[in-house]
Amino acid sequence: MFKTTEAAGGWVINEKEEYLLIYNRNRWTLPKGGVEWREPVEEAAKREVMEETGIQTVELLGEFIKTYHTFRRRRKWVLKVTHWYNMRGSSQEEMVPQADEKIEDATWMSKKQ
Repeated sequence: MFKTTEAAGGWVINEKEEYLLIYNRNRWTLPKGGVEWREPVEEAAKREVMEETGIQTVELLGEFIKTYHTFRRRRKWVLKVTHWYNMRGSSQEEMVPQADEKIEDATWMSKKQ
């Protein structure tokens, strides 16, 4: 009944205990994106974080959680499985939001924010 697709992303923390978030489509969210053909999900998670935020280095710390949601694409139901990983990054790196993915901002935020 469902076609499946995979995505991967990161819950990235820096040395100041801040979290990396992106702003796109009128909301703040975590960086993530599609897994390419035959790409290991761990590598996809790192690649997507780096592509969407412009940072050059992230350290993969381990799997965090897997989430599932459904949506309709071309009048068919799709089940998206997203693999989330704990990662470490540096607040010193320059961020360049990925404009072609409609990402308007990438920033570090405290847990309170």
